[in-house]
Amino acid sequence: MKKYLFILVVLILSFVKLESKNLSFSIDGALFKSGSGKASWEMFYSFPDNMLNYPLKDSKYTGELYIKVKIKSPVIIEAQKEWIVTYSKDKPDKTPPINLVGQKSFLLSPGQYIVEISIKDMNDSSSKADSKFNLIVRNFSENKMGISDLELAQVIENSASTTFQWNQAFYKNQLYVVPNPSLFFGGNSAVMPVYLEIYNAQDVCPTGFLLEYKIFDAVKREITAIPRKLQAVNNGLIETDNIPIDVLPTGTYFLQALISFPIENPTDTISTLKKFYINNPENPPDLNLSFMENATFEKSEFATLTPEQTETEYIKAKYIANPDEIEEYERLSTLEAKQRFLFRFWLGRDTDTTTIINERLLQYRELIRYANINFSYGKMKDGWRTERGRILLKYGQPSQRDQKAADKQLRAYETWFYPNYQGGVYFYFVDMQGYGNFRLVSSTVYGELRNDNWYQQYVPSHNSEDWKNTNQDPNQYQNNEFIK
Repeated sequence: MKKYLFILVVLILSFVKLESKNLSFSIDGALFKSGSGKASWEMFYSFPDNMLNYPLKDSKYTGELYIKVKIKSPVIIEAQKEWIVTYSKDKPDKTPPINLVGQKSFLLSPGQYIVEISIKDMNDSSSKADSKFNLIVRNFSENKMGISDLELAQVIENSASTTFQWNQAFYKNQLYVVPNPSLFFGGNSAVMPVYLEIYNAQDVCPTGFLLEYKIFDAVKREITAIPRKLQAVNNGLIETDNIPIDVLPTGTYFLQALISFPIENPTDTISTLKKFYINNPENPPDLNLSFMENATFEKSEFATLTPEQTETEYIKAKYIANPDEIEEYERLSTLEAKQRFLFRFWLGRDTDTTTIINERLLQYRELIRYANINFSYGKMKDGWRTERGRILLKYGQPSQRDQKAADKQLRAYETWFYPNYQGGVYFYFVDMQGYGNFRLVSSTVYGELRNDNWYQQYVPSHNSEDWKNTNQDPNQYQNNEFIK
């Protein structure tokens, strides 16, 4: 068996890379259910050993990397850790380089966080890098079927049968799961090892369920599907698989794990998605796919957008974009690159790519039309830019919407209820000035503004406290820390 050399350390989040001078860090992460209503966020990293400087110390050439991770909520620092990774070798120039891999876990409550990472070569103060990004920790229900994030691995071995002494940091559930933070596969790799956890299956669907792995290309077209039937033998199932990838050409892909239940007549589904990359010199990129994408893009409405229209379409889409997509768009500098981003953004959300019509985009635009008709006020004709418009676009139509008209004692306010989101959530809006601009004053959604005293503070019209503490620009949510 080929032996690997790994060191315990830590770093973070999907599709993040820290680079500066000679430092190059690949970072990934996965979210798993933990006890006490919290979640365990496992952070993975890898870097080549030759990126560090190796001065001679005690007859060994020793490199040291300083790492600091800070996880902040909008209010406080939830977690902070710093450490030094040390690696020694007999010769300063060892070829080929060895990839050092590690992980650590953070126990976090559901919500939205900002993660800040700093790394520094301890033997070269000029070699350092920093990164900051959003992390959403979702709620794992105690009585609903649940699924962890996908962890893409280099190696998965049973602890009882392994012949290699793996680092204990990679041990969980009687397995050694060695992550692949770069998310790159190929070369001699015929399969991609995958680790997944499934929760509450025995309680929710005791007769079993369907698990299907699907691989999509860069524009979210399905390439292959691997279905299987699983028994719900307990409420904490561990699923490991080796996904065949040797036939995939070089390129970017997505792996989806889709669970359908109950097994007799599936009516509910849950899923998780992970991006990965194939580098296969013997199987170059699919030029037909690139040609098809170019041809489709050139015929699309996005190819004709002006710079102003492109920015407006992005602001609309940003309500439902994930942090990686927002970061990607804001790095773009040319009009065509931004147009192509919007084209791919909506193509990836198309619920039926066999039709000419993008149903998801049409549904979204219908919500925009509804917001413009029902939420505009005064000179503000774009109802989708209001706070009610933002919530409508991001979460859809509420199942229940209660409206209270103003009178001499009370301001007008609305309550929106979504029973199927995070176990049931509410949004509360108040018309502070009385001309139809309902402002979001509180919500029970993780990551949104919350003020349990909203009614007493804002609804009574005789309340002398004005809106000065919450009177923000309606577009503030496009840039602040509450964006998901």
